[in-house]
Amino acid sequence: MSGGTAHFSRWEKKRYDEVLTLYDTQFRATQTEEYLDMTNAIAMLWRLENRGIDVGNRWEELADPSEPRTQGHLLYFADAHFIMALGRGGRTEAIPGNAHVITASCAA
Repeated sequence: MSGGTAHFSRWEKKRYDEVLTLYDTQFRATQTEEYLDMTNAIAMLWRLENRGIDVGNRWEELADPSEPRTQGHLLYFADAHFIMALGRGGRTEAIPGNAHVITASCAA
């Protein structure tokens, strides 16, 4: 099973410690800033936290490259993920001026 799909099997079996290991060794091993890699990582951390799993300081690594991406608009899907990374990474001061990117454009 490839790294991109291996986590799904573990997720379904609720083996969250293994999901975090895959996150560290495969998902974010290279800490790429490609938006799909980042949105996948952000979504995985969000899912884990919603299950009550402590993800440690992993949000911080995602918050740094997310901040400049919220200055403009890529895709609403990606924008929302980057804003989530800022919030969960403790960078809420970067959100208020940038959240309008999504809300104003959605109203148009």
